[in-house]
Amino acid sequence: MTTITNIMNTTTTTTTATTATNIIMDDSISIEAIFRKLKDTRYSYSDKINFATNIWNNTEISFLNKEGFISEWVGSTMISSTKFPE
Repeated sequence: MTTITNIMNTTTTTTTATTATNIIMDDSISIEAIFRKLKDTRYSYSDKINFATNIWNNTEISFLNKEGFISEWVGSTMISSTKFPE
């Protein structure tokens, strides 16, 4: 069974080194667990993007409208973090 720990321990390659993402969770995969990790303020946006990318690309994780869920998170995060001039 795929767990968030397994997903987060998946390495990502950068131009300078191979590093593991910092988000680790021992819960079994569920949409609620994914949502909690994406909303968790302890992690940087780059860690959350890596996490969301791993969820998106992992064919072992399947739930209704997975791509729409992640797309919605990306869009809402971008809108909420944008500082519009007054």
